[in-house]
Amino acid sequence: GEYMIDLEQYLEATVDYYQEEQENYCQACEECGNDDADGGRKLAAVDCDSCYAECQFYENFEEQGYVDAAEYLECGMVGEANDDGSAYYVGPICGNSGQQISLGVFTDEFCSIFNKDGTSLDELIQANADDNNGVVPQITYHNIQKVSSGSCISCLVEPEDDADANEEPEVQQVCEELYENAAKCETPYSFSGVISSGVEDYANQAANEDTVCGFIKAVNGGAYDEEGEISLSSSNVSAGGGSSTTGWQKFTIAVLAVGTLGLVGFAATLHSALTKGTKADLSSNGGALA
Repeated sequence: GEYMIDLEQYLEATVDYYQEEQENYCQACEECGNDDADGGRKLAAVDCDSCYAECQFYENFEEQGYVDAAEYLECGMVGEANDDGSAYYVGPICGNSGQQISLGVFTDEFCSIFNKDGTSLDELIQANADDNNGVVPQITYHNIQKVSSGSCISCLVEPEDDADANEEPEVQQVCEELYENAAKCETPYSFSGVISSGVEDYANQAANEDTVCGFIKAVNGGAYDEEGEISLSSSNVSAGGGSSTTGWQKFTIAVLAVGTLGLVGFAATLHSALTKGTKADLSSNGGALA
C-alpha cells in the first residue's frame, strides 16, 4: 500500500523511537566494564571500544554549545515578537531532494509561509540562546538524521531469550502509531489491511480511500509545491482525482480562452460604436437634450 502522514506526527513518533534506542545503547555501553567469559569487548550491538565517546557527546552536547534540532519538531515561535507583531517561527521541512528533513524559518504560527527577509536559522538560534561561556550555539541534527538516513525500523519486537515460542509476536509502538495516523491507500495494491477489515474505527478511512489514493498520486506526481500550493508547472494537476490533463481538455481550454478574448474584443468594438453614435446625435441637435 501507499501511506501519507503529517510530518510533525511522523517525526514525533520516529525521533522518540531513536532517542529511546540511543538511551538503551548507552546504558549497555556502561556495562562494558564487565567483560564476558571469553574476555570479549562487545555487548550485543554495542562496540565497547567506541561507544563511550559517542555516548559522552549525546549526554553533554548542550554543554558543548549544540542545540538539538528535535526541539523544533512542532512549529513554534523563536524569540520575542517584534513591535509590529511579526515574529519568526521554526518548524520541520522536507529537503529539496525529498529524502532529507531539516528546519525552516517561517513568518506564521502554522509554519506555512517561508520567511523571505534573509534571516537564517543559525542567526535566530544564536540570538536567542543562553550565554554559554562564549560558545556559539550550533544546530545538531543527530536525532533527525537517523529518521532520514534510509535505514528501516523493524516493526517486530525482538522476543526475550526465555519467551514462549507460541506467544503472539509484538509490534513496535512506533509502527502502530504511524499506521494508525496515516492516510492509507491499500485496496489498489490488493493488500488486506484495516481498510478492508470492516473494523468500525477505520470506516471513515475506507469510505474515503479513493480520494486518498488520488491525493497521494497527485502529491507523488508533483502537483503541489513546497508551500502546499498547486504547481501549475506540473503535468499532474487535477481538481481531485490526481490524473493528468488530457490533450482534449487542453484543446477545449485553449478554444474557450480564444473565444473569451474574441468576445472581449467584440464588446469593446460595440461600446466604441455606440459611444460615437451618441456623440453624433448630440451634435446634430445642437448639443441640447429635449
